[in-house]
Amino acid sequence: MAVHKGVGHYGAPITLDQAKKVMAAAEAKAKQNNWDVAISIVDSCGHAVMLQRLDGTQLASIRITEGKARTAVEFVDRLRHLKM
Repeated sequence: MAVHKGVGHYGAPITLDQAKKVMAAAEAKAKQNNWDVAISIVDSCGHAVMLQRLDGTQLASIRITEGKARTAVEFVDRLRHLKM
C-alpha cells in the first residue's frame, strides 16, 4: 500500500522503509569515519523524508544539509536538460 501517490520528476518518492535503511547506512558510515554530521533524506521532488543530526554536530548543519539535499535534486534536473 503506497502512502504517497504522487510521482516526482525522477520517479516514485522514496518510502519511509527505504529512507530508514539509507539513514542507517549513512549513520554507520559517518560513525566509521568519526564524522559529526547531519543527514537529510529527501524524496524525488526534494521534500524532506528524514533528518538526523549526530551527537556533536553543529546546529547550523541541520539547515545546511537540508539545502544540500534539495540542491542535489535540482541539479539532477538541470544536468538532465543539458544532456538533451
